[in-house]
Amino acid sequence: MKFFKGKLCLLGLLHALAISNTFPLYAVGNEKLNFEASLFSEAEWNLDDRAAWMNEAALYAIWKPVSPFFLELGTLHTYGLGDDVVIDDLQGFSNIKNENMAAGLRMLDLGFENTFGADSSHHLVFLSGVRNVNEDYFTEGNSTLFLNGSDGIFPTIAANYEMANFPLSGVCPIHVSYSHKVGFKAQFSLYNGIAGELADGSTFRFRPHRDGVTTMTEIGYSRTDVPLLMLYSVGLATNNSPSDAGGKKRFRATWWTQLEQGLLNKNGCRLNLLLHGSTSLNSGSNCKGYAGAGLVLNPSGSGKKVRVESVGLKNHYACFADADECNQELTLQMSLFDLFTVQPSFQLVEGGGSVQKVFVLRLCYELE
Repeated sequence: MKFFKGKLCLLGLLHALAISNTFPLYAVGNEKLNFEASLFSEAEWNLDDRAAWMNEAALYAIWKPVSPFFLELGTLHTYGLGDDVVIDDLQGFSNIKNENMAAGLRMLDLGFENTFGADSSHHLVFLSGVRNVNEDYFTEGNSTLFLNGSDGIFPTIAANYEMANFPLSGVCPIHVSYSHKVGFKAQFSLYNGIAGELADGSTFRFRPHRDGVTTMTEIGYSRTDVPLLMLYSVGLATNNSPSDAGGKKRFRATWWTQLEQGLLNKNGCRLNLLLHGSTSLNSGSNCKGYAGAGLVLNPSGSGKKVRVESVGLKNHYACFADADECNQELTLQMSLFDLFTVQPSFQLVEGGGSVQKVFVLRLCYELE
């Protein structure tokens, strides 16, 4: 059995390379209509007897019939082989879900975008439709380097609410974001309290009288055009959906904060510090608290055909109702010929009296 799993992992790695070269990402369109597509292929192995191979395709289209209005459509498709559970962790070692999904809806919304002010210093975006929180929150800075699920969305939010978090989406009647060129930013979103799947049609359900509502609010300051990167934000998530089917609605809240500060910038080489924290404000939560700390090095390698884009080390610590879990991730992201990226990741997971290890190799094409 171990021999078979080892062969599966090796075949997954080789097939990932083949797939990535067969189906590159493409983007076509014009000023009014634009299409994009990307592909991720990932081999996962617990360094023993469990392995899996996951693939994810993301499709996106935006239509701008009349400025400043636009229509967005984004879908997600996943397919995998191998073990359903590679390691039994709570945070999730990968932000690609280990499940087959023929079609998932990321977004289907109508938007309004405008830049105004004497010096075009104000930027406003308004959206309404179907959406998930992963499109708007926890998407900035070097946190996106890490594969651990807690970097996609903190577990104090994901584990406590049945909200519009991948692979689920929900009706979002209002999402509004504002930013100023000096660095200030703010955004607010309101979703149906319980999200659903595209397959059963519950994605399009909006009944706050039964499901309650989920809100996300964030304010922050970010400067990426300065020698030392600065990203600071604080946010609040609220939800009043029933804890159980047919139960009474219960108000719950979670706050979070993110800090990313540049420590060094020399000859184009940058070193950044990441600090994250979040706490549930209610008793009886599935996840009571989360803290993350890490370092990311961005070497200077511009112009090289094969170059290291980022090297990261991060500790993720989450307090769940059943057990505390500590995940330590070391990862490296490389760009090959400006066509695709290769990213190995090694993670050590301690919790519940056990220590688990997992190795992940991800290949992707991405065009933004």
